[in-house]
Amino acid sequence: MNAFQHTFGDVCNPKGICHISTRNLSLLNSIPYITYASALWVASVIGERYGRRVVYISMNIICLVGIAISYTSKSYGQILAGRSVVNIYTGMEGWLIPLFISELVPPRVRGAMVSTYVFGRLIGSLIIGIVAYATAPIPGDDSWKIPVAVLFSVPSLALLLTWFALSVLKYLNDGHPGYDIDEDMARMRVSLERNVEGSGWRDLFKGHNLRRTSIAMIANFFALASGQAFANTYGTIFIKSLNVYNPYVFTIIIKVGGIVGALTFALLVDHVGRRFFYHTLAPMAAICMIVIGSVGAIHNPSKQAKLVIASMFPCYGLFLLGSFAPLGTLIPAEIPSPRLRDKTAMAAFTVQNLTNFVTTFTVPYLTDAGYANLGAKIGFIYGALGLAGCVWAFFYYPELEGRSLEEIDLMFIENIPARHTRNPYDEYSGPTRESRHPRGPSLLFYKCSMSRLSSIIKSALLELYGTRHGDRKRGGNVNGLSDKVATLNGRLQEWRRSLARKLIFDVYPLSEFQAPHGRERTEREFENSLFRLQALFLKLAYENAKILTNRPLLSFRKTSTTSMTDPFRAAIQQCKEASLSISRAASTPYLLEASETYAIAVVSLHLLTAGVTLCISITLDHLAPDSTEVRSRIRQLMQVQALLKDKSIFAAQSRDITKRLANLVMAKTGKERSETGVLSSAYPEVPGGD
Repeated sequence: MNAFQHTFGDVCNPKGICHISTRNLSLLNSIPYITYASALWVASVIGERYGRRVVYISMNIICLVGIAISYTSKSYGQILAGRSVVNIYTGMEGWLIPLFISELVPPRVRGAMVSTYVFGRLIGSLIIGIVAYATAPIPGDDSWKIPVAVLFSVPSLALLLTWFALSVLKYLNDGHPGYDIDEDMARMRVSLERNVEGSGWRDLFKGHNLRRTSIAMIANFFALASGQAFANTYGTIFIKSLNVYNPYVFTIIIKVGGIVGALTFALLVDHVGRRFFYHTLAPMAAICMIVIGSVGAIHNPSKQAKLVIASMFPCYGLFLLGSFAPLGTLIPAEIPSPRLRDKTAMAAFTVQNLTNFVTTFTVPYLTDAGYANLGAKIGFIYGALGLAGCVWAFFYYPELEGRSLEEIDLMFIENIPARHTRNPYDEYSGPTRESRHPRGPSLLFYKCSMSRLSSIIKSALLELYGTRHGDRKRGGNVNGLSDKVATLNGRLQEWRRSLARKLIFDVYPLSEFQAPHGRERTEREFENSLFRLQALFLKLAYENAKILTNRPLLSFRKTSTTSMTDPFRAAIQQCKEASLSISRAASTPYLLEASETYAIAVVSLHLLTAGVTLCISITLDHLAPDSTEVRSRIRQLMQVQALLKDKSIFAAQSRDITKRLANLVMAKTGKERSETGVLSSAYPEVPGGD
């Protein structure tokens, strides 16, 4: 605006018409990014220590202060200070909103919802652009002060609605009828506990976290290095220098193009995946910049050539805001490790900010005649960088569409190559278009199955182990207890029959096992290994649930009968079979595969339960026909626990408990340890003895 240039300009001609010099214009647009960078760090520290809500309130208060400084500005230094303070808000907002949205929404819509942050900023930019166009003809400082005054409305409204801003970490409801919030909260606690330690800054560059950090940082570098500062910050000034179109109207057209691109991304990202945009719209954005550079290389370009250059800006805005820009926001929100989420996001957005600072600061010097005098030829630089970003994404950026944050964590731990990733299209977290016709069991079927099993276990705990008034003498209540156990056993059997085939552990033959070490696994192999591990965990949990359900009936031993209809006899047989089944599962190489995961602690507890139950069964009936196998299985469980003791404190403690109990059992039944045979293991790593 002419009034803005006159008020803050430092170069004036004899007619009194002033404009902002190249140096001051560069500083005005680049210095605020320094405060932006500091705001990222401040938001990260506050967010980790005090929570998201405090960041949300603080940034809106700071925004109001910055707008007030800008509105009352009378000098170049004051307007620079106002913009810098507002950019503190922008930095805190850029750190907070994408992270909070990614934690809040279900995986199947995470891409679309995070991209609404970019879409919302574009809508706000369009509204202010329209206001600026309407106020431009107004004489005096009101022409630029009115648009600044309009900015007061957004942070003021945000503060009024702060009551509704959630301070919880995340809500996960995948929308299926069997959703159990208690089970989900338990899984979240386990995830948090395993990710508490070792969350220093150096951990960003260790192990698989190095890959995640580098992807987030490089993606944000290319998001800004592909020409966004040239088109966004200096677009209006550059179009004005071409003198072919009303710059304010053209700015609105550019912003509309950007909104169309952002809307396209939001509508399609959870259907076609993330990599799709790096392969389609991102190259088109780079081509637009190359066209600008090619036409700008013409000496004394005609008006038609200038119109071609101008027409590339809306196209570039559409393609950029449909690829590089929203992906730069989405990637740091979903790719970090849970324990390093805040730090990874801060590192990524810091790279984004530094790139923005460098490009914004250098554009005037690269384009102005008094310096590099590249003019429109600067498009060659940004076009080349954009194409380089597309090549990088093809080889290094994995497809994360439809995956929960926990699945992404596992995928990076397994080091799946980017080019081997694909869209999972599962029923609960995949795209809605494909979820209506699922291709088969998905990885998240496990979650639903475990949720239903947890519901049965919860019922068993309440009905069989809960304290009730007037129920102190349980001896006369054997029939009622037996009926409850029978009902729960029926529910367990029905649950077992409803399992998808890929979640049934017994269908995986040992001949198909392939050790993952020493070679690169494809995503298909990785997915199959996850199914096997999930099947193993469900198997152990199911057998343990059978023990839990039948255990109360062991209090009703009747030595006068050997009938299998005796509740005690039936219960001891059920518990023994379940424990033997756990022991057989422990003799497979799949248990070794599970020992490399965080679930080893839970597996160790299952093995302890089986060992204790087998010891009890020997004590109660040491002359049973299968007593020899039971003794051998006890020994084998201790061998497996010995193998796992260095990987989990639970395994070490479980082995000590099982060993002591086994010695007591052997002493009581008159059997020496040397008489106990050893079953052969299905994998050679298990030692032959203590």
